Amino acid sequence: MPNATIIDIQKQDIVVIPTQCQLGEGIQWNIQDQKLYWTDILGHKMYRCRIDGSELEEMSFAKRLCSFAFIKQSEAIFCAFESHCAEIYFGTEIQDNMIHIEMPAGVRLNDGRCDRQGRFWVGSMGEGSLTKDRVGELYLINKGSYQAMLGKIGISNGLSWSIDGKTMYFADSLLGEIYTYAFDTTTGQISDKNLFARVPDGGSPDGSVVDHQNYIWNAQWGISRIARYSPDGKEDCVIALPVSQPSCLCFCGPDLQHVAVTSAWDGLHPDRVTSYDGSVLIFKTDFMGLPEELYCLR
Repeated sequence: MPNATIIDIQKQDIVVIPTQCQLGEGIQWNIQDQKLYWTDILGHKMYRCRIDGSELEEMSFAKRLCSFAFIKQSEAIFCAFESHCAEIYFGTEIQDNMIHIEMPAGVRLNDGRCDRQGRFWVGSMGEGSLTKDRVGELYLINKGSYQAMLGKIGISNGLSWSIDGKTMYFADSLLGEIYTYAFDTTTGQISDKNLFARVPDGGSPDGSVVDHQNYIWNAQWGISRIARYSPDGKEDCVIALPVSQPSCLCFCGPDLQHVAVTSAWDGLHPDRVTSYDGSVLIFKTDFMGLPEELYCLR
């Protein structure tokens, strides 16, 4: 099997947004206002800015914001906090249409994304010593209610769907593995779990996104890279990054040919933290992404 292509991105070609997030995550491109949005989970913040880093704004929350989705025909954002979901408008403290998710103490929500039908999915994870006990679950949120769809998860991550919506990608960062599931686009039921890829030793699969060729991209925590896989699980190319813990990525820009990557300094030894860790990195590629799916309230 041929080796994956190594793509070298020069530092001078990277736009760096120096927010120094403790745990940057969940980055998405909003085609409505042409801005990037992302969260610092442990910093209790959401950020947004233009693709060149200008007009940078931040918003603080009392609870940790873990993931989110833009809402169809609305300027509101559907947010998954530690243990509840709610609609917010950037810059306001008002939260509408809350959905409280019952979870054990020491468990919080994590990665989330909409499927191709506009339903929101979000996974959970145990914190501290609970992580290794794999007490996390994966929830489907639709029309104001939620349903647990998977259990026994260490760290829920990597949610994404094939272009036709019939394959769901999901990663358990604790196990270092990415899986595929057959996905019923009508009911949202998942079945037929298969191992898709294993991340190299020392790394963990984090946020994922599918591009316009139906290849899946994955940010790989701990090994300073993002990887692109073909639909059959072969590693197609790898992009090395100047951050230790890339956490999530998205395609952005008017042509969806730029990639933006969040990162984190949480857990790094102080001697290892660089000026890049915790920043958002943006660079041009030869690939093209897809618009983010929007949450359908009703």
